Amino acid sequence: MTDIEFYRLVSKTNPDYVKRASIGGRNVATVDPQYQTELATEQWGLYGKEWGIKDICFTTKEYDDVTVMMLSGMFWYPSGEFPYAVSEKAAYMSSKGRKIVDVDVEKKLLTKFQSKCLSKVGFNADVFLGMFDDAEYVQEVHKEFHKINSTQLQQVMDLILETETDKEKFCEAFGIRKIADLAEVDFNKAIAMLKKKKEKK
Repeated sequence: MTDIEFYRLVSKTNPDYVKRASIGGRNVATVDPQYQTELATEQWGLYGKEWGIKDICFTTKEYDDVTVMMLSGMFWYPSGEFPYAVSEKAAYMSSKGRKIVDVDVEKKLLTKFQSKCLSKVGFNADVFLGMFDDAEYVQEVHKEFHKINSTQLQQVMDLILETETDKEKFCEAFGIRKIADLAEVDFNKAIAMLKKKKEKK
């Protein structure tokens, strides 16, 4: 598998693991970090054994009433390694003049570091490219990740046989390569179409 083939393989994200969040005053799509870990484990193996973060270093800087913590380190995986750095507010003053201290900032930095580094090699690139702001793209990718189950597949296959429907033409009608690729959202439409054909016979 070439590098670009790998990138394309892991770049699409299951919409079930994408949510909206307010970051820096902007409403953006974010991907579940545990889902990212699962995807990376599928491709490379166990975290800490085949890929992960090393040489990590936490540092802090003071900016007036804001304390910023930075995490720098090396991300490594089977094909290589590269340095990266992320930062978060560790302490700051609220609009009411109260000091806010984020006790989970180290955990947030580690999660952010891993997520950003995985995106650099292609994982969930569609989220980071802002493609989940496009409703049409979300609909298409939803179809790709939500196929009919085995029971639904059997129902479709039975009706195709009963109606002597050409399988290739059926697949062309729904833009799929094989019947098992039928999207869950197209199931009722397919059943209705086949039943209508059955009634005419």
